[in-house]
Amino acid sequence: MRPIVPMRAALSDRDLFGGVLVGSSWDAWRTLLIAICGEALTDEERVVFKALTGRECESLERVEEFWAIVGRRSGKTRAVAVLAVFLAILGSYAD
Repeated sequence: MRPIVPMRAALSDRDLFGGVLVGSSWDAWRTLLIAICGEALTDEERVVFKALTGRECESLERVEEFWAIVGRRSGKTRAVAVLAVFLAILGSYAD
């Protein structure tokens, strides 16, 4: 899958996902979604990424699997819905 629009751009575009994960409480999910899609993180995002995953840096490759242990009302359904729609409509699967 080759992204038509990068996840970072889609998350900030009001016509795409810019109005879905709004506010600082969604920073962790936005960081994880960007990393899951294999995009480079900013220095601030890398601090969040390290705190959540224990890894020094992102892989810069789209992951095949993502596992998370998160509690109730943590936003996982909304975040994964954004990822699913991103993969479905903003990715090119033509080789």
